[in-house]
Amino acid sequence: MGCGCFGGGSKDNKTDDDKAARGNVNSSSDNKKRGGSLSLVKKKTSFGKKQEQTRRSLDASGTDAFHDADDGISAPDYAVKDRNESFQPYAHHLHPILGNLQGDTSMKGASIPRYDTPVNEPLVGKPSTWSGNLGNSHTFLLRGKHYKRDRKKFTSQSSAYEVQQLLVFRSEKKVMDVHEKILGKKVGELIRERVPSVLIVNVMIPDYPPEGGVFSKLAKIPPDGQGHQVAMVCKISDWAREAFENTKDWKDLPPELSLLLRYIEGTDGKDGFDGPPHQCVTRQKTKVVVMVKGGQHELPWPVRMALSKGNGKPFMTDRTGNFTKRGGCFEIDIDGHAFKPLATNSLRTCHAFFKYLILDIGVVVQGENEKELPERLLTCLRVSYPDLEAVTATFENIEPDLKQRKWVEWNKLRLREVGSSFRLLPLPSLKSLSKSQPSAAPDSPESVKSGGRN
Repeated sequence: MGCGCFGGGSKDNKTDDDKAARGNVNSSSDNKKRGGSLSLVKKKTSFGKKQEQTRRSLDASGTDAFHDADDGISAPDYAVKDRNESFQPYAHHLHPILGNLQGDTSMKGASIPRYDTPVNEPLVGKPSTWSGNLGNSHTFLLRGKHYKRDRKKFTSQSSAYEVQQLLVFRSEKKVMDVHEKILGKKVGELIRERVPSVLIVNVMIPDYPPEGGVFSKLAKIPPDGQGHQVAMVCKISDWAREAFENTKDWKDLPPELSLLLRYIEGTDGKDGFDGPPHQCVTRQKTKVVVMVKGGQHELPWPVRMALSKGNGKPFMTDRTGNFTKRGGCFEIDIDGHAFKPLATNSLRTCHAFFKYLILDIGVVVQGENEKELPERLLTCLRVSYPDLEAVTATFENIEPDLKQRKWVEWNKLRLREVGSSFRLLPLPSLKSLSKSQPSAAPDSPESVKSGGRN
C-alpha cells in the first residue's frame, strides 16, 4: 500500500526526495549516452552504484531531509540459498490467519491480530499482524519548524491518535462511513465539545482493472466495484487529550494541535460529509507516507525498483480523500478507486506482493508555514506481511445487530465512561509536552545539535 504506484494525488512539493528521483533519471540517461549496448545486469549494477553514491554523499553532508529509497535492511540468512536462483520469497511461511481455514466469510475474521515489534527489528513481525509500538512514529521524517527556509526534515514525535484496531475485509462495493456502517455511531465523544476522541482512516483498494484501459483518462465519476477495505480505528493519545483538556485558551496550543483543530473543524456538508474538492484548504493537505522496512530483497527486480522509487515519499490525497465528522468520531476515507487508471493498475499489481513486506504507514496534515510547523503524525502503524489475498471476511456478511459484532474492540474505543471526568492537571507548556515524549522535539536544541537525528 505504499509506493510510487499509489499515485493518488500530488507528491509533497519540492522535497529532496524529488531531487533524488530526478538524479536517478539523469543517471540512467547518462548510461545510455555512454553506450546503449550495456546489458540489463550492467544497467542494474550502475543504477545501484549511483544510488549508493547519492546516499553516501548525503550522509556525509549531514542532511536528514532525504528519505533514503535504497534497501536499508540486509536480507536475513534464510532468505534464499542462492541469490542467482529463481524468485523464492522468504515469507513462504505465511498462513491464512485472516478468517479461518474453512473459508469463513463472516466479519469476525476482519480484526487483524496485534503483535508489537521492536522499532529497529521489523523482520521479527508475524505474518498478517500489525504493531502499535509508540516508537513507530520515530521512523518517519517530517517537516521541521523552518522547513520553508532550510528544507530539513526531522523525526516525528508520537502521533496525535493511536491505532486501537485494524480491520481488513472484502466488499463488493466501496464502503465509506465505517463509523456508521460498522461501528453504528457507538464510539467516541467530543473533548470540550470540539475534538473527537476517535479517528478512523479507511483506505479502499480496488481489485479490478481500469474500465477504459491502463492509459485511459480519469472518469468524471469515480468507478466502483469489488475490492479490499483497510480501516485503522484510532483513539486520541494521552498527551493530545491532556493538552486539549487542560489548555484554557486554545490559542496557546502547540502549532501541530492548532493545525489539527482547523483540520477537524473544516467545512462539512450534509450529514457531516465533505467530499472533494474541499473548501477547507487544510483538508487539501492530507498526505500519506508509506515506507518499506523489510522483505523487499527477494521481490522480482521490476517490483523492487517500483517500490524503491516511491519508498517514503509522501503523496497527497486531495482528489481522493473524503471526510465524515459526526459526534465524537472523525473519519478519513481514501478512495483508491478514484486513482488514475495507470496508478490503479500498478496498485493492483503491487498489492499481490505486500505479503512479503513490512510496511510503516503514517498519515499527516501538511504544514505550510512556521505557524503550522513542525509537522506531527496524525496516526501511524506497522503492518507485517499483509496478505490481502488471504482475506475472507466480507462486508456483505456483517452481523445485523451491533451486539453480535464481538470482533469490534468496543472498550478500547471509548475515551471514558459517561459521567466521569479527568483529573485536572496544570496547564501544560510546550516544554513539558516535549519532555513527555520519548525523543527531542523537532528543531529543539538537542535535535538541531545532532543534525536532526534522534
